[in-house]
Amino acid sequence: MTATAYDRLLDRLRDEGKKVRANGTKATAQCPAHDDRNPSLAVTRIECGILVYCHAGCHLDDILASIELRKSDLYDNAQGYSYQYADVRPLLGRHRQRCGRPHRSRALGWRLHALRAATHHGRRIRGVTW
Repeated sequence: MTATAYDRLLDRLRDEGKKVRANGTKATAQCPAHDDRNPSLAVTRIECGILVYCHAGCHLDDILASIELRKSDLYDNAQGYSYQYADVRPLLGRHRQRCGRPHRSRALGWRLHALRAATHHGRRIRGVTW
């Protein structure tokens, strides 16, 4: 069984000797990017990966570099995530896109006809952003 991104990050922080307090889908830990006495790193489990935020202001790239991880390691599936719209072939999302459902006001229902037409004509759809 493959560990989730949440588990992998918390294990890596523990391996580095950082204090980690996990509670279900949220955790706090000492930030590996700066000398941290009180845990300032917030880790939140989301549908397809994790959100990482340092309350002391460390940049995500610095946090990940200090524990030898990449941004793709923030996702449960390093290949991206997949989702499917009704009557349209499955699409593969990439890491720059959001996970989960779009806000109703930004729903893609009004573009569904364009997706159907593109797939009907055999065009490859690389990703959809909202």
